[in-house]
Amino acid sequence: MKAMPLIIAAVVSSGPSLAQTFQCQFTSECFETEACAESAYDMTVRLEGDIARLSAVDGDFDGTAAPLGDGNLIRFASGFGPAMLTIHGDAARFSTHGVADAMMVNYSGTCREVE
Repeated sequence: MKAMPLIIAAVVSSGPSLAQTFQCQFTSECFETEACAESAYDMTVRLEGDIARLSAVDGDFDGTAAPLGDGNLIRFASGFGPAMLTIHGDAARFSTHGVADAMMVNYSGTCREVE
């Protein structure tokens, strides 16, 4: 995995605003136009209403969540740049974009709700 500041996102449900926790595991990482490589990047996302907290090896980060159609979409911006996490069923895509270097990293994997 490329070393870089973590940009975070989270997931949201269009149901009642109860606390939910998701465990996400990303098995593929694509840096810019390079070939994709295997990844072992994991994160936990906790939702309470429209507030989301993401925890990963890089640290804990807060974000805001919003639903999109039948899936879930979270947008987040930090000093590094914007990021987005999209979840549809168990499938998940996480995309980060750097504004200083105009770079992007995309991850593919799964997010599952945990008790």
